Amino acid sequence: MSVPGKILASVLLASGVATAWAAPAVPAPQEFYFDNDLAATPMVAVQGEGDELVAQLVKLRERGRRAVEATVQLASVAGA
Repeated sequence: MSVPGKILASVLLASGVATAWAAPAVPAPQEFYFDNDLAATPMVAVQGEGDELVAQLVKLRERGRRAVEATVQLASVAGA
């Protein structure tokens, strides 16, 4: 290795050591659990299943009536 290469390597090593030394210590992660939210209920704009449900939800979105509820239910159907 040439002299400039050795100098570059030593500078990089020194900067890495300085960065590691100056970094704050991070505590170990602790486990946590979410309690069930009894107030949270799924939004239902239209009752049904399958393609008919999707078609009705799309109609609701296009008409603008209960568009938010239809969008949320459509997203839950798409995710299932």
